[in-house]
Amino acid sequence: MARYPRPQKDLALWATQHATIWQAAANIGLTGAQTALLGQKADAFDAALRQHVAAEAAARSARQKKDVTRAALRNLLTGLIGAIDTHAALTGDPSVYVRAHLDAPGAPHARPRPDTPRIADMRMNRAGKIELTIEATTGGSAVFEIERQAVGLDGHDGPWAFVAVTASKTHVDTGTPRAVRMVYYRVRTRLTNGKASEWTAPHGVPFGPVDVACGSAGERAA
Repeated sequence: MARYPRPQKDLALWATQHATIWQAAANIGLTGAQTALLGQKADAFDAALRQHVAAEAAARSARQKKDVTRAALRNLLTGLIGAIDTHAALTGDPSVYVRAHLDAPGAPHARPRPDTPRIADMRMNRAGKIELTIEATTGGSAVFEIERQAVGLDGHDGPWAFVAVTASKTHVDTGTPRAVRMVYYRVRTRLTNGKASEWTAPHGVPFGPVDVACGSAGERAA
């Protein structure tokens, strides 16, 4: 059981009261200096607590004022920009937006083509499935397209085949083929606006020693 209260307001009051009680009490094992120090500490905490409570109230008030004035500013800007749009439409003068230093409504904002990702790691797990780790700097809306090409036991390259579209930077190819000499993978990034990066150079895993072989199709042909 607590010997003194833990809530801040109760603690400040309790300590202040007991500093007075203990100072007046005789033969309780405390010196006058100790009880005086308790009173000082209790008063200091009570003052700091009051200051903190007042600051929290002021912060809430300031935030409310900020939110109200921000809403008023945004409403005014919406109305003024709407008036500029109306004037541009009525006059048929596109230079209105140049003079106003505004983009015309509906003006497209070009989104660049994403950078080509990188296959940072590729290995065969204990289940005999290929695990890929992709390295890329993208926004949250990007996905990765993965394709696979198998090299048959006769050495002939098969066609590139769809494996998956995933937002994760790690992927396990549950359809890893069997009875092949080599499997190559390539990856590209695609954005929600349809723009896609270049494909990575094909990365291969030989069926035998599990070493990663990296190289382009031209290097493989050579």
